[in-house]
Amino acid sequence: PGKGAIYFFAGATLALLLFEKSIAMASVSILALGDSLAPLVGQFGKIRHPIAKDKFVEGVTAGTLAAFLGALIFVKPQEALAASVLAMVAEGMNIRLFGQRLDDNIIIPVVAGTVIMGMRSAGI
Repeated sequence: PGKGAIYFFAGATLALLLFEKSIAMASVSILALGDSLAPLVGQFGKIRHPIAKDKFVEGVTAGTLAAFLGALIFVKPQEALAASVLAMVAEGMNIRLFGQRLDDNIIIPVVAGTVIMGMRSAGI
């Protein structure tokens, strides 16, 4: 109990430490909205996710849309869209570090912030 909240706090803190304020806030919004809504909608899903067999496409789609709308408050539309899509795709992957599976509450804000930062560096 409480493990999800601890990882959420850790992911949000990591985003605040790694990225400038607008990017960090968009990343935390993507985490809060996307990761929360996806399983709520996904429980009614019919189409299995091609990467994560325990998830449903309907949940990922709803989570991505919610994440996008939340991120729009802080960053440009193209940044919000790319970060939301890629973070929610990464959420479904089994990413390991030193043999341990990384929690999606850490993965989502780091991926989202990195995408936005990369887009800004590339001038997109």
